[in-house]
Amino acid sequence: MFSAWAVARAGFASVRRARPSPPPYEPRIKLPAAAEAAKEAPGLAEDLGFVFQEPKGAPEQRPLNTSEAALQAQISNARSLGHLLDVVRTPDHLDALHAATALYKLARLGPRKGQQALVGLEPVGALIQRLGEPGAVELDPQASTCLLWAVARLGKVPWLSDLANHMARSVPDFSGHQLATALYALARLDTHLEPLLEALHLELQRRQKAMGPGATSAMDTILIVDSLAKLQIRDEALFSSLAQALRNHLDANELGVREARHAASAFASAGLLDKKLTRRLLEWLTPRLPEITGEDLAALAFFLSRAEVAGYAHRSFFEALQPEVMGRVQRGELGAKDAASFIVSLSQAGLLEAELVQRLVPLIQRSPAVLNGHFLALVVPCISPFAQSVDLKELMEVLAERTNQLAMTLSPRQLARLAIGFGEGQVKSASLWQSLAREALSKSQAFSAPDALRLLTGFHSNVQNPRVLKTFWALVAEKKSKYLVEELLALLQLWPQLPPDLRTDPELPRELVKQLRNRLEKGNRGLTWQAPAALGVELWEWLASGCRSLRGGLDQRLLKALMAQLPRQLDSEHRVRLLHALCQDPEIFGKVREELQQQETLRVALGKAAELRMDEPGSQRVAAETVFHCAQLGVDDAAVRKLLRSLLDLRSQEVELLAKVCWACAELRMHAREARELMGKLSESDQTGDAISWFRLAWSALALSEPRITQPLLHRAVNLCGEGRLSRAFCDDRPLQQLAWHSQQHFGVAAWSTEVLQAGPTAPRGATAEPGLPAQTEAEKMISSLLQQLRVPHVVARTGQVGLYRLPIWFPDGQATLELDISSDRLASGSPNGQAQVRRQQLREAGLTVHVLDPAVLRSEKQRLRAVAEAVAHSCPEAEAWLNAGVA
Repeated sequence: MFSAWAVARAGFASVRRARPSPPPYEPRIKLPAAAEAAKEAPGLAEDLGFVFQEPKGAPEQRPLNTSEAALQAQISNARSLGHLLDVVRTPDHLDALHAATALYKLARLGPRKGQQALVGLEPVGALIQRLGEPGAVELDPQASTCLLWAVARLGKVPWLSDLANHMARSVPDFSGHQLATALYALARLDTHLEPLLEALHLELQRRQKAMGPGATSAMDTILIVDSLAKLQIRDEALFSSLAQALRNHLDANELGVREARHAASAFASAGLLDKKLTRRLLEWLTPRLPEITGEDLAALAFFLSRAEVAGYAHRSFFEALQPEVMGRVQRGELGAKDAASFIVSLSQAGLLEAELVQRLVPLIQRSPAVLNGHFLALVVPCISPFAQSVDLKELMEVLAERTNQLAMTLSPRQLARLAIGFGEGQVKSASLWQSLAREALSKSQAFSAPDALRLLTGFHSNVQNPRVLKTFWALVAEKKSKYLVEELLALLQLWPQLPPDLRTDPELPRELVKQLRNRLEKGNRGLTWQAPAALGVELWEWLASGCRSLRGGLDQRLLKALMAQLPRQLDSEHRVRLLHALCQDPEIFGKVREELQQQETLRVALGKAAELRMDEPGSQRVAAETVFHCAQLGVDDAAVRKLLRSLLDLRSQEVELLAKVCWACAELRMHAREARELMGKLSESDQTGDAISWFRLAWSALALSEPRITQPLLHRAVNLCGEGRLSRAFCDDRPLQQLAWHSQQHFGVAAWSTEVLQAGPTAPRGATAEPGLPAQTEAEKMISSLLQQLRVPHVVARTGQVGLYRLPIWFPDGQATLELDISSDRLASGSPNGQAQVRRQQLREAGLTVHVLDPAVLRSEKQRLRAVAEAVAHSCPEAEAWLNAGVA
């Protein structure tokens, strides 16, 4: 469903957003090794185990003498921070290489957090000052990359730009490990060193075909991917090469679970999903689920949850994850944060079930304080759809209280997600909504277009705060050009819920419709976007119902834009809803029928929609609905005929289903004998059904010329509906009116028939009225002009003896009428449909001679007069005389 709720709740997982949010824990990358060797692997700092064996230094530097080599060894071999500080306490005797080595060791030995405090120590400050001397940082690639890594740990230094510029010039000489280290350091620096970053990027592009085993280690490949993602470098070709390298490392058994986790994290953070790598990771991880730690499993599930492109492997992984999570809950291995992470991941994968939610909810409820604003905003929208099936009242109250505590720290996106989640969960906490309203109003200008929609959806459904609604509808007006099709539809569905006194911009709905139309037209022109079938159904349903509430009525350009996408939307599981939507509004219904007469592709698509198998559960009902709507639209091809035959052979016991099948047979003039036989049995049976079904059966008997069974079927329908207002049985009221007139002629006047017939005939679409004249179409005016040339007496647009019909042209002298064979009277094959046949038969019963003219002949200026004369000559002597005179 693409309603406002569905769009707003699912929006945070949309492909449109640049990248997923980071996990709630800090990643730690370990040495590349098999899973059994990764258990004792050291942390990230120790992974970069640089070895200073006979460093070359800058070209102009001399080789180290014995004392300098000994000092270098002392620095390299220091095993504690205190020991190292003793060695470098008098830094005057240290050259640039010794100072760089000492800074690197300080960064390695110092605490991982708060290393900036080391810069304040006197020896460290002296080392930094020593490296600030001219040419001091012009070291060899190994030393310079280690120094840059140290600066990333310790903080910004005055000579950082000089170091970066020197490294940028020597990047082509870097090894794969040095490239990875430099990128890793850049990703953790607050300063943007563009020359170095550009040089590293260009070098990676040059080497991208040579990555993988034998060129870059598994660790280096992961470091490169992770750093590029953090630096927001979206190079699809480069990431594709890195994905191939990671697949090769995985095939060579050079990645463990932790490395797989960070590979998934990096690609998800970059927003570049590689289908082959993702599928390979999922296949590799699925049998290893029991061996993965809770933290790693939560992270992997989070990053892989949006990888639907992996298809079967994605579904298999998350189907296997469900019982694994359930088992860990029973063994008490999961905490509140893990439970929240799994809820989010399984929800985004589309496999979150009520039973699992029920098991995970108590874990969150016991420790809500571990959830920050980021995770609250993810969890609440994921669990709120289960509020009806799982008792979430207590949890929602706890989460509402936690939200109140964090309200001032929440970002606009988090506020929007929480509003949609608490709104759908029907949380009525006044303090919660006051907090959300206060923070939303204070940050309103920072809301993106999708987040404004989410916030409106939450407040519309729960607490209609006037200030919030007024502010954010004004924001929607400012950002109307930024909304996607589904978001524009959601806003148009919300608009009728807005109180009239808050509709400060009455033109906004029309502007939103215009934006919707423009996006559809743009997609049609470039063939770059196709509305999904579910969205297409929502659009057609809204067009048939909600669109008319807007000033100006049905937008013809929007209708045309939707029509262009219709053939591709019919071949889906939503075909029944789509066909039903097409038949709801008379104007849309008429337009679709006209297009069917002209578009071969649309006829073929509707024919394919009728190619259904009858051996699946529920298939009979789907098939009956399909043929019924196909009959309404006039589709009478071989597939519909075959499907009707199959349904007649099945002989279902459902009156509603059989009524639709018989009505389709009567409208399409197919399988008349079998339909008559079936209706005869139903008229004598004691089966029950609704009034509309019996009316349909009665009309079918009338259209198939079975007066014997029309009366009992109609009698059962009237008894069920009583004297109250009759429901519409079909797209328009004409079949019911035909039944009512038939009933009055043959069975006497009744209250129900009088009620049906009191509306009388209506002018056709496109008819216009001049002062003193009835509404006439252009075709009727042209025919009247031609008849005047023939000197034939006639009346235009008169109500005939059958009061429910409007006669286009009536000849009072000959008691005849000229009917225009319009598209609504014809099936796709060109033959008249059942309603047209009944209308002409009833006009004949009323004593009129019926002549039929195809309006297409009016297009030929030379032939139109003769065509009209030939059509009416039998009843009009003037036309016959003109023809004879012309022949003579």
